[in-house]
Amino acid sequence: APRPENPKKFNFHGMELRCPRNLRLAGLQIAAPNADPDAGFSIAALIVADGDVIIESCRMSMAGEATGRFDFASWGKHNGNLWIRDCDFNRHIFPLMHGSSVVIERTRIRDDQLEAIHLYPRTPPREFVFRNNITHGQHGLLYGMLPNEALPAEWTDVPILIANARALDDDAGTVHERKD
Repeated sequence: APRPENPKKFNFHGMELRCPRNLRLAGLQIAAPNADPDAGFSIAALIVADGDVIIESCRMSMAGEATGRFDFASWGKHNGNLWIRDCDFNRHIFPLMHGSSVVIERTRIRDDQLEAIHLYPRTPPREFVFRNNITHGQHGLLYGMLPNEALPAEWTDVPILIANARALDDDAGTVHERKD
């Protein structure tokens, strides 16, 4: 689709998976190709489902150096859950699961250009749990569109647990305890 700010640029979508109910992906490898150099932005995989979504022992990657992400979304507010565990991503992840519990554990998330995980401020989860993960990005977790954006009032009652987060600080993959 052309981008409104620059009609000569477009968004690259590698894969879209849509499911009206619960979804479980286990042991799947999704490898998106290089994005077209004219792409304004790339979504390597868009997974849309209502109900419980479990992504387990999966590897999701995108070739090349293009900016991109993996999106997890739902059609509306619901009481489902998004569990991502024992996975490996080489671009940031963007959970847009409004009203759900988002649990990410034992997962490696790398994105040298952007944040490792992006929580959109207008779709707060019911709870957010981020434990025993390894991240590598410009920002570890980004709440909002910009690093210093204020969170809306809907976030005041959202329980957030971040435990045992580790950061990759260099290209050699050295793991260091996160100080923040």
